[in-house]
Amino acid sequence: GQIALSHENAFSSTVDSNLPVPMKTLPSPLTALGLICLCFGVSPALAQVDGGGHNTTTYTTSTKNIYETTYVPVSQSVDQYSTEIKALLNGSTVVYDQTLTLAFADPAVQAAVQAALAALAANNADLGAPVLTAPTTSLLSSVTADADPLVTTNVSFATTLYIGPQTIMIGDNQSQLFPIPPGSQDFDTLVTSDISSLINVVTTNTYLTTQSYLLDVITAPISSVPETGSTLLLFSGSLAALGWLVRRKLPAMPQQFS
Repeated sequence: GQIALSHENAFSSTVDSNLPVPMKTLPSPLTALGLICLCFGVSPALAQVDGGGHNTTTYTTSTKNIYETTYVPVSQSVDQYSTEIKALLNGSTVVYDQTLTLAFADPAVQAAVQAALAALAANNADLGAPVLTAPTTSLLSSVTADADPLVTTNVSFATTLYIGPQTIMIGDNQSQLFPIPPGSQDFDTLVTSDISSLINVVTTNTYLTTQSYLLDVITAPISSVPETGSTLLLFSGSLAALGWLVRRKLPAMPQQFS
């Protein structure tokens, strides 16, 4: 039959269910010896008590990795803009029109508003504030990708005594066969690494906001003010005409002779 004695130190939390069931606890120096041998990379057989083919004691090491991955959904938004600044005279004549890929509050857009007002002022138009017309927001794209994982590792140790005849698995990821002859025993130290990965699954939604700001104004009427020279000329002409009319209506005065 097969008899196995097992020891786990204070850091151990896992025993492989495929291994023979342990029967009693070993003294802690065995675990320490197994760990020292593991550090020096001596595997699978680290020591033998006697040199015969039977009734020998060997020390081996083995490793096992346990992986656990957790996915966390995360969403984020990216906003893009298309902003038009347009100035009209009397509802038809375009004096300024510019589109920028920026929000209305951006300094570059505000500079465009001032340029539109200046174009209107140059045409003697009454100035006003821009009016937002027909804004729309649409989804341009939606992309999902995994972010870099956050990995944490917890390591535990367990030493188990195996009595032959039997064959156990040792080495990296318990990938090597190790036969134990009848009457021999092996102390195997198993190093278990619990590797946890936290991965954010990021969905990025990109939106486009399209907006148009309109300045539509009526041209101010231009008042006609005659020049000063023209006014004097008109006034003088009026007086001359009035004097002619008066002379026509008055009777002729008799001439006096000396």
